[in-house]
Amino acid sequence: MKLKSFQKQDLARLALHDGGILGWDKGLGKTLGMLLWSLLKAGRHPGTVQPLHPCLLVAPGDVHDAVVNEARDKLGIPITPLDSQDTFLRLSTINPEMGARELPSGFYLSSYTQLATNKIADFPEFANHSDEAMMVLLHQTGADVAAFHAERGTIYAKQYAALESNPGMSSRALQRQYSLLMTGAQRNGQQWREIEIENAFSILINFHGEVGDDFYERLPAPKREFVRHCHLVRKHAEFQSGMGEVRPLPPWDPRAEANEGNEIDSSHTSHSLPSVKCIYSPSLADLCRHTFTAIAIDEATKIKGETTLIGAGIRQLSPCFRLVLTGTPIKNRIPDIFRLAHWATGGHADATARWPYASDSSEREAFASEFLVSERNVTKEESSDSNRRYKKLTPQVCNIHRLWKLLGPIVLRRLKKDCGEDLVPKHRHVIRVPMGSEQARVYRHHLEGEYLDCNAKPAMGAQLQALRVAAAAPHSDLLKYTPQPKSAPPLPSRSATSWIPKYATALTLVEQVLARREQIVIFSALLEPLETLSRRLTEAGVPHLVAHGGSSPTKRRKLSAQFKLGPAAGNPWGHSCIPVLLASGECMAEAHSWHLCNNVALLAYSWAYDKLSQAIDRCHRLNSVKALNYHAIVCDGSVDRKLEQNLQEKGDASDLVLDGHLLGENPEELNMADLLAVAAREFNAESKTVDESVLEAEWPFLRERLKHAADQWFHQTKAPIPTNLHRWLHRTRLTAVA
Repeated sequence: MKLKSFQKQDLARLALHDGGILGWDKGLGKTLGMLLWSLLKAGRHPGTVQPLHPCLLVAPGDVHDAVVNEARDKLGIPITPLDSQDTFLRLSTINPEMGARELPSGFYLSSYTQLATNKIADFPEFANHSDEAMMVLLHQTGADVAAFHAERGTIYAKQYAALESNPGMSSRALQRQYSLLMTGAQRNGQQWREIEIENAFSILINFHGEVGDDFYERLPAPKREFVRHCHLVRKHAEFQSGMGEVRPLPPWDPRAEANEGNEIDSSHTSHSLPSVKCIYSPSLADLCRHTFTAIAIDEATKIKGETTLIGAGIRQLSPCFRLVLTGTPIKNRIPDIFRLAHWATGGHADATARWPYASDSSEREAFASEFLVSERNVTKEESSDSNRRYKKLTPQVCNIHRLWKLLGPIVLRRLKKDCGEDLVPKHRHVIRVPMGSEQARVYRHHLEGEYLDCNAKPAMGAQLQALRVAAAAPHSDLLKYTPQPKSAPPLPSRSATSWIPKYATALTLVEQVLARREQIVIFSALLEPLETLSRRLTEAGVPHLVAHGGSSPTKRRKLSAQFKLGPAAGNPWGHSCIPVLLASGECMAEAHSWHLCNNVALLAYSWAYDKLSQAIDRCHRLNSVKALNYHAIVCDGSVDRKLEQNLQEKGDASDLVLDGHLLGENPEELNMADLLAVAAREFNAESKTVDESVLEAEWPFLRERLKHAADQWFHQTKAPIPTNLHRWLHRTRLTAVA
């Protein structure tokens, strides 16, 4: 295959370092990039494109088939799936010299969940097991319990001090000391002292026998059981608190004595230093932490979480060469890039010249404070009784030039307009539709409703979520259990009909796209709009696919591959092609590629900027053949408009940092109270609405037009458009483009 000029240049630059972030815009070939970069770093066998060392590709499970097919078709490289701990143990062998497992050279493919979360058992709860069972689970013996008993003076030093005693006393001596101290505390009216003495005695009396300095084996059976129970409780808490903690081995490795006692070379990088990790049920990432020479992570914004299982699990992988691939390195705000850059530059525990921040969570806060503008609420500080400073970080970026210098050597950024290739244009259309009459009443109910949390304080997050749902799916079960509004009479909390102007507009758009013999993807952050449209399309006889979180990754991969076949015209698969895909923006907006589709519509918005941007670019690719039409269907008078504007502001901040675009105005961070105020301002109870019963009555006309358009799409018939089309559009007035 022949690479583009920008691909050769960027991969060569990136290969000069042991790690980095490849920030190619969506559709520029990141899958091909991670394969070629791995070959450049790990080396290849002479005369072949097989790597000299094992290389791991990490990608969402939905696109595994696409990665395997692209590697096979374009480079002739086979890829081995690494889907579980059992597969890894079956394919790997133990290196007797290193004491670690090794895999044969080649490419391996896994997903985030397969690496970090699948087949992991929770640490057992103590209350669910007997002491005998816990002895087995924690691998404890009678000798361990005896050692615990022998260390009672150190472990219970506080109790011995409270009782003014020592471990060498007999049980009778301890009893006399208890009586003496208790009498004195009662005489002086020291109730707190009585409680302290009582608690200390109730524990220590079980550790002492008839003779001072008695051994554990000589204690009576009830006391031995008590000591064993205390040891198990302490050991269980110790193991549970240390679970997942990684500790480096001492600088002097005892195993090196067999190798002439050589000291470990401290000049090695952190990924080569030996370490141990406390594990009860290992994940696949635990087993292969040091197995791979090169690791490339696609859609890497998933590892940005500070304490998430996926984020922490994937970031523990410690290869020599690391590549992070994502079209949106900054998912929403500047701190989102911190963990990506830290891992890509080596994941060192301490600050380095390339990434001057340590791995502590406090360092991420320091990074945010350094590059984000902060605001102080002086009025609140002056009215407060304490000396607390009320300070918050805004989305506005500061120290721009320093941030560019910091990220410049780490992030290799390339936009589509800068790749030197002719790309099809992308046209954005905003379609504003009125609310349905019933929908407006539901929206008003949740806008004026009194949302309270468990502490009887305003639950603004829940209220905003309800408004977002009411704007796109007023019939959703998510609106079923809500408080009654403060105003009377009470309005319905959810609609009795699932037919709203938004859906009628979307189906009209589908009919227009089918008439042009093109494909369309309709994205929604909620499932109810997808299910409702699917029922209507089924009734109209329009073939379509539905892909959302309710389907398995394997099924979504198959649906995506089928839709990727493109329009039926000139396609050897003929009727197996599908014109419409109803997709969830949460699980289908990343990693997929539908270059033959040139229409995208959005029904319900997500809170995250990257979901909108990624969804649109699933169809705006380097190999797209037609201009892309993106349709934003906005419910007039709802929170939709502000959500779209807020997403655009987040995109502006990302462009400023990564692409050097200077903004005319700084974006403002709207808190939940501000968003609710905007929603109240936008909504007008007197605005014109469309009665849902009228829409339902007009559905047969739209259904017939959809059937006619679907027949045109598949069979290229020349039948005339139904005469009721223009009459229906004029009556409902749903396609006015703002």
